[in-house]
Amino acid sequence: GPFEVPAVAGKVVDRIGAGDAFLSISALLAAQGAPMEMVGFAGNAAGALAVATVANRDAIDRVAYLKQIESLLK
Repeated sequence: GPFEVPAVAGKVVDRIGAGDAFLSISALLAAQGAPMEMVGFAGNAAGALAVATVANRDAIDRVAYLKQIESLLK
């Protein structure tokens, strides 16, 4: 059935690239058969990092992404 995945962005500067970031992570997890709750959470964490920068100026850094997930899980 349906489930909810809350938005996790704390600072929104620009929405450009958030969907791309979400899709790039969530598609990989979905293809691996991860639970949909995990797919949504991981995608939203990537989207949250993407909205914190202007346009597509910076790529999402792996270390920053992992720290974002760790912070959200605490």
